[in-house]
Amino acid sequence: MQVQTLQGFRLSPQQKHLWLLEQDSLAYRAQCAIQIEGNIDAKVLKQTLEQIVARHEILRTLFYRKPGIKIPIQVIADQGKISWNQVTIMGLNPRDKSDKIEQLLQEQRNVNFNFEQPSLLQSCLLTLAVDLHSLLITLPALYADSWTLKNLVKEIGKTYEACLKGESLPDEPVQYLQFSEWQNELLEDEEAEEGKAYWRNQTFPSIRLPFEAQS
Repeated sequence: MQVQTLQGFRLSPQQKHLWLLEQDSLAYRAQCAIQIEGNIDAKVLKQTLEQIVARHEILRTLFYRKPGIKIPIQVIADQGKISWNQVTIMGLNPRDKSDKIEQLLQEQRNVNFNFEQPSLLQSCLLTLAVDLHSLLITLPALYADSWTLKNLVKEIGKTYEACLKGESLPDEPVQYLQFSEWQNELLEDEEAEEGKAYWRNQTFPSIRLPFEAQS
């Protein structure tokens, strides 16, 4: 009988807090609508999102929980897919277009994510006019928050441009797992009682991805 070995890592304090809050709740989502003016190559844009998922481990992380265990471990998948849709609404009037965007955002919010699958990035490209588009993105709060999304938008722009030129981004990003392990080691350090007290007293916000560097 073949036994499969699963390499997992502890959740960060923020992730643990969110895990307990997020179960069976649709409220904990990070979501944005990105307006894009000008011509867009949808195939390259999809490739852009796939490259970003490949670059950032947190975006292809799954959460595995053994029976009877309250808190799961995080497992980095070798590959991660994105949920990608394209919708054209050029024939609608402005109000109907706005209603359609909100409808699609609501549909993304209503998705019941399976945290044991590494494919949780929801994306939809809407064509509003020949030279006007809107890219809708939704992630569970375990992966991102509003500040994360602002930096994700910047990375989409840089990566899209690089893909058009056939180039790749040279820098290797700091991974969220490194930050997570550092936090856990700090909590376990017998000489870091002040640090322990600090983290225990925090009301943890959503996590932020490693590419949230200060600009």
